Amino acid sequence: MHIETMFSMNEIFRSIQGEGVDTGCPAVFVRMAGCNLQCRFCDTNHEEKFVLNDKQLIKRIIEESQGTRLVVFTGGEPLCQPIVSIVPALKAFGFCVGIETNGTIETDPLCFISLSLSPKIPFRQCKVPRCHSLKLLYPYLNGVTPEDYKMMYAGYKFIQPIWFEGDVVRTLQVQQEAAEEVMRIGNGWRLGLQMHKFINLK
Repeated sequence: MHIETMFSMNEIFRSIQGEGVDTGCPAVFVRMAGCNLQCRFCDTNHEEKFVLNDKQLIKRIIEESQGTRLVVFTGGEPLCQPIVSIVPALKAFGFCVGIETNGTIETDPLCFISLSLSPKIPFRQCKVPRCHSLKLLYPYLNGVTPEDYKMMYAGYKFIQPIWFEGDVVRTLQVQQEAAEEVMRIGNGWRLGLQMHKFINLK
């Protein structure tokens, strides 16, 4: 007998991935409600707006995809909910499943085609052992620095300047400082800009 799994949702939408290794790729974004952190700089609305069971969620993703194969679970913190349980079903429908996480909840990176880690905690506290894409926010917060995360295995490593909504001067200043920081640390790090915000996409 099938036992329904319920999911607390914020929104599901189709757009262009603007961050990390999949930048520029069309994707279906599944924004889960809720987060286990309260970051003062967070610009994402992740309050609960509706609830779906597992079958309804998969159906909504299929409907929204319009042929797009990449599905990205984001939040908030998507791993606060049992999304791993529906990954096999999504793969069976031909989807490539990615996730964006803050690193506070343990998961198997091999479950996803792309795991994007944007840690808000020091490396010694991080529960994710490896990732496809590591994004450190700049200015650095909570002791999260390239030096702290030098032992993290990641396919790609980005310094991502924080976007200050409504403050163009501050945003540009931080982007320039982040670029200088990338040149300072070198060693495979890249500047990671949020492309979707430059072209005014969700």
